[in-house]
Amino acid sequence: GTVMDRSRTPLAKWAAAIRLLATSNGINAVQLAKAIGVSHKNAWTMLRSIRRAISALDATQTLSGTVRAGLLFLGRRNLQPFMFHPQEHSIIIGATVEPDTDEPVVLKLRTVPRKHLTDFKRLTRQGEATFFAQHVDPGACDVLMLKRVQMPRHNPIRQRFDEMAHWLNGLFHGLGKKYLQTYL
Repeated sequence: GTVMDRSRTPLAKWAAAIRLLATSNGINAVQLAKAIGVSHKNAWTMLRSIRRAISALDATQTLSGTVRAGLLFLGRRNLQPFMFHPQEHSIIIGATVEPDTDEPVVLKLRTVPRKHLTDFKRLTRQGEATFFAQHVDPGACDVLMLKRVQMPRHNPIRQRFDEMAHWLNGLFHGLGKKYLQTYL
């Protein structure tokens, strides 16, 4: 069954929620509740269910061809560069890219557990291997984990990450660790 099978919310409201999520630049529960005439709790539950379904579909698709990935950070940063702030999130951004331009065609963003990071905020070999095993097609022809110096602000993958961070902060005013992966 679908997420809508057990819901008392009319199918038309589900359809409106999906359409708004797909056609807008993002929508939060407060906005959705007002737009389709449901309670905030119901709107939040609907959005959570839709995002879970999207995440499940995304998990079945892997990056292929020319793949570039790198570790970046989202949220507050500690003033000391090698110490984590409680609201700082480590994220691997991976992409199937155009071989000539490095422009991303398909993106994957995944939160990284602390056990896959060194004390110097670098990805461990196990963390890198885990990402590649779960999210990159074994037949990918050219796969590379970029180091931080290889992802300056003008790097196209980094630009997509910065756009995502700006969007997340503008729409949701920050997210906690519990729900971050669902929104990515």
